[in-house]
Amino acid sequence: MTSPTRRRLLEKYQSESQGWLTEHGGGPAEELELEISSRRNYLDALRDFDPGARFAEQLTVRLSGDFAHRGILDLELSPILTALRRIFVEAKSVNLGLSDVGTGSTVLYFRPVETEEQEPVLESSAAPVEASPADDVGRTLVRVVKAVEESTDVRQWRTYVSGLEDVSEVLDQHDLDADFVWSSMGGYLAGARLTSSGRGYLRSLKTSTTDENLIPVSGRVTELRESGYVKLKTGRGRTSPTHEVHIDSEDLLALGLSLGETAHFEVREKRTRDRLGRESTGRLEFVRVLSAQDGLDFES
Repeated sequence: MTSPTRRRLLEKYQSESQGWLTEHGGGPAEELELEISSRRNYLDALRDFDPGARFAEQLTVRLSGDFAHRGILDLELSPILTALRRIFVEAKSVNLGLSDVGTGSTVLYFRPVETEEQEPVLESSAAPVEASPADDVGRTLVRVVKAVEESTDVRQWRTYVSGLEDVSEVLDQHDLDADFVWSSMGGYLAGARLTSSGRGYLRSLKTSTTDENLIPVSGRVTELRESGYVKLKTGRGRTSPTHEVHIDSEDLLALGLSLGETAHFEVREKRTRDRLGRESTGRLEFVRVLSAQDGLDFES
């Protein structure tokens, strides 16, 4: 069971911390360090009486701008909740829930959702539990926000960037900035701010380039469309790979293809990728029919 005294003291200090975070947001580094020191000292003192004492893990997101009404979460901002939840789920399978909406500018408080509160089993000499999957995601999220704001390489954090892009899109629509602060169970705080600069960098990551290569493809014709499309199935099984080849309608008619026959094409493979290496489209375009004289093995 949770100690009533511990619960009461931690909730009181957590409430005071929420007020500080609402006022300072990401805050200057020295202010954040002072708050961390204060929280750690408080927790160390409390652990003299209760070794299992810990803060509730929490992500605080403060939105600032004309659209961020006083203590109101406008429904047009709700995609932010979905995007942040997806980051935690995809990164570490952690469910995140909205625990409160603060006053002032719109301040959102998120906490990991647990089916039931679990107390760590500790001996008097055991070290308190201060790490969790949620803590790893929360700390990393703040690091990614900082990296985005500084326009540095974020390719290693594609899962986080994808969610932040959705958050950024909503912020752009309403000209809002966002302060992110992660609070760990051991008293650690990490903060970062996402401004128009960072949002511009996120938009730039979607800039794409297209690579082209000539490759041979073969398969049994399983679909034909007059609009200019041929599907080639590479095997007999239901799950055998297929090639979807785009072809000019006049060229298609000239080939005189029939369903069920085997075709061998040279195609131009086009792959479009953004600056994070995410492939958005892949397309095969017909170039010519291949024959045995091309030196290819057409036996299946």
